[in-house]
Amino acid sequence: MKAKLLMLLLLWGGLQYSGMAQNHINMWTRATLSYPVTKKIRTDAELQHRRQNGFEDHTMYRAPLMLSCRTWVHYQPARGLRLSLSPFAWFSNYRIIQLLSDEHQQPLAELRFTAAAEQQLNITTALTGFGRAGAEYRVWQSSQTNVTRARARIGLRYEVNKRLSVMASDELLVNVAGVKDAHSYDHNRIAAGGQYQLLPSLRAEAGYIYIDRLPLSGSNHLFENNIYLNLTADLGKILPRQGKNE
Repeated sequence: MKAKLLMLLLLWGGLQYSGMAQNHINMWTRATLSYPVTKKIRTDAELQHRRQNGFEDHTMYRAPLMLSCRTWVHYQPARGLRLSLSPFAWFSNYRIIQLLSDEHQQPLAELRFTAAAEQQLNITTALTGFGRAGAEYRVWQSSQTNVTRARARIGLRYEVNKRLSVMASDELLVNVAGVKDAHSYDHNRIAAGGQYQLLPSLRAEAGYIYIDRLPLSGSNHLFENNIYLNLTADLGKILPRQGKNE
């Protein structure tokens, strides 16, 4: 356990002070409360906070990047298949810092509505392949045109033991409406990480995401190095429940 903690701390610190100064460095965190309404329906409430390095500063938590709250409803019609709907999400998006003046810009508010489908396929007893496709409608609280964005993710997950699994994935996000043709490409995420069951009702996921991004407000690609940490609490295993799921 001490060795795993030491490796995580070394990775965390190394990203801040390694030779990646030409790239942007971010820290993403997310907390989720999940509750199973029935055996096939589950609801989630998410709170996200992301931070970024400052101007000519390589500390990933120096300045705010994004704050959001989002709700989800998940429906599992069959084994390995999950349909998801986010009827409401609120985002406060800060400008990605490239100039000193960017540190003082006010955040841009956004409302987002999302629908997605995820399929899992067991390759071996321990190895699982997965794919996720979704679409989201982004409503900006400004004069900026609303944007429809599509996203597709594929990946592999390997179960090391009952508590620990590791995964790798690639996700492409494209703008399909509300932008000029030159900005159809939004960004691509290449991720690797692990998931650990801390308690029967609590799991943690941590890892690294490399992003190639084309901002809507610019013409040059940005390259980002992101460390992420997600915590998920299953309220169904904490709160007393009456009767059985249907």
